[in-house]
Amino acid sequence: AELKAKTPAEKQKLMEDLHRKADEAKAKGDDAKAVDYTRQYNRVAERLKVEEHSKKLAQEQMEANERALQQLEQSWDSKLEAAKELEQKRQAVLDKLGLGRLEDGIDEKTPHLVNLNEDPNLNGQLLYFLKLG
Repeated sequence: AELKAKTPAEKQKLMEDLHRKADEAKAKGDDAKAVDYTRQYNRVAERLKVEEHSKKLAQEQMEANERALQQLEQSWDSKLEAAKELEQKRQAVLDKLGLGRLEDGIDEKTPHLVNLNEDPNLNGQLLYFLKLG
């Protein structure tokens, strides 16, 4: 737990200290301390490898998520653009046929036919403007 709070420089210093202490214990002939420091060194080294591997996996996952997000945004933008183009084409066809809605800026006094439907949501949705003359 205390290893995670340390900076990379502190971790490197800890590794060097454990290695130095193990070498000093070997030089003095204290094999028990040398083995203990070597085990500590190996445990810390293994934890650092696991920590580094976890960071690498997290970084790769984050990059993959960012790429996926960019693709989603691009596809959303392209879908939005396609929907706008389709709406413009639809409106052009409706205008050509003389069908439209009052929101299109056509005067309410212009003669027109309105659809009737049992469903109140569909009632009055289509207008056919009669051409003058």
